[in-house]
Amino acid sequence: MSCLNDWIGKTETAHDTVSPASLDALAACLDYEVGVVEPGDVVPPLWHQIYCCNATTQSMLGVDGHPRKGEFWPPVNLARRMTVGNSIRFLKPLHVGDSLSRTSRISSLVEKEGSSGPLTFISVEHEYSGPDGLSILEVHDVVYRGLEVEGGRSNRRPPAPVETVSSAQKTLTPNEVMLFRYSALTFNAHRIHYDRRYAMDNEGYPGLLVQGPLTATLLADFVRELCPDEAFKKLEYRAVSPLFVNEPIAMYAKIAEDNSCVDVWAANPAGDLAMKATVTFN
Repeated sequence: MSCLNDWIGKTETAHDTVSPASLDALAACLDYEVGVVEPGDVVPPLWHQIYCCNATTQSMLGVDGHPRKGEFWPPVNLARRMTVGNSIRFLKPLHVGDSLSRTSRISSLVEKEGSSGPLTFISVEHEYSGPDGLSILEVHDVVYRGLEVEGGRSNRRPPAPVETVSSAQKTLTPNEVMLFRYSALTFNAHRIHYDRRYAMDNEGYPGLLVQGPLTATLLADFVRELCPDEAFKKLEYRAVSPLFVNEPIAMYAKIAEDNSCVDVWAANPAGDLAMKATVTFN
């Protein structure tokens, strides 16, 4: 293991206020009704991710738009960074008007040799605390890998076929504006989500990528539509393959017979699995 291990345990903290304007802005981005948020309302699951975003200055950004490596993030010598998944526990509700803090800590770092080259997996724990203490505990997993570009395209893993037997299904198509607005709301400057030329020429993708947290939020909202009276206790999701702008996303959900949980997943137009998640209720 390299000196990257020195970054395990590194922390940073951000502060914010749960404002109704930000929630209305996210609702508008997702094409929901706006102007209905009031002080004291509970923040929907995963919508907390628009708060406590670290405001990295321009001079501290890397070529890809992410915060420059070597500060909070370890100086991994691999060019491409992608979300692998998240495990989120909802301990106490957050309300509009709450003061909020997020403490982030690098909890693990593992270097591996994959079939396509070296990989570095990093887990970051985010603790969101409101006036009543710890509200949300989130473990965010990311992977760094090489570019692996051949003829202007990224090497991609073999597709995983998607299961279509479900309790419910819906389809939507994120466009450039939705991706841009979501990146703005989460202060995510990663260029693969809004700079098409960079995404294609520098990282070898066929187009702009849909943000992993955005896909997860759409899946969580789908579950809320199906089970509006249930409170989320835990949500876990794993990204399996990328989704691209202007391509329909098919979402499926399967509700457990005892209504204790919902399995939900997303597929690309070819029918390949893109993300899978499980929501557990109280």
